[in-house]
Amino acid sequence: MSAKREREDETILGEADRLVNGPRQEAYGRPLLSFRRTAQIWSAILDKEVTPQQVALCMVGLKLLREANNPSRDSRVDGAGYFAVTDLIMQDLAEEQRVSDDH
Repeated sequence: MSAKREREDETILGEADRLVNGPRQEAYGRPLLSFRRTAQIWSAILDKEVTPQQVALCMVGLKLLREANNPSRDSRVDGAGYFAVTDLIMQDLAEEQRVSDDH
């Protein structure tokens, strides 16, 4: 089956999950570190603290804007992916807190 045909048969949530937990994670690792660094940069630019979760939610907002202006499957997949990333960040922060509380 061709990659295009496979993508057409895949749900948006399925594609987002596959990308977030497959190639993206293989290339960049779990998102917390990357989004933490992005939050530090945005915090410096905005002169206001930004959290990794807020970075992910702002990326969802960008995808919503793009979808509103020019609907596309890619924007919907990316938006779902950024919500999944938000969840991964929340899980990792909770684990960090648990480990910190145990010490």
